[in-house]
Amino acid sequence: MFTIAINLFFQVVFQKQVMNDSTFRHWATYNKCTVRTITAFGFIFSFKVYRLLYSKFFGATRFDAPFDDSYKFFTPLNIASFMNLLLVKIVCMAACIFGIIYIDWGYQALIECIEFLIIEVIMLCLYVTEYFQMRSTLLNQKVGWKVDAK
Repeated sequence: MFTIAINLFFQVVFQKQVMNDSTFRHWATYNKCTVRTITAFGFIFSFKVYRLLYSKFFGATRFDAPFDDSYKFFTPLNIASFMNLLLVKIVCMAACIFGIIYIDWGYQALIECIEFLIIEVIMLCLYVTEYFQMRSTLLNQKVGWKVDAK
């Protein structure tokens, strides 16, 4: 339920703010299929798919979106990530800890709780790492391309 709301939040922000960015819009005209695919998958599955837009995946230009103002993209992405962390990840981690405390040793549910907690802790570490990396590299860049509309 929370994940759907977060996906919807980011989709609306993406359509209102990022799609109005002139540099991104210019890049999107050359990468229509990529933008449509990422937008669809981001709305259906997870807003985290939008991270492919700036991932530079295998050095492909279709995954290297420029922005006039990168804060218009990365601030809502960080807000959505933080909401996901608070409303989904921490709740799952608390449920796992509860299961580890109250389920007797030897049950498969206990092993599942341990595995899931380990995965959630790794995901939390990756989120924090990605946040600080994004902040230090991408948000410090002022302008990528500057395109004048005709």
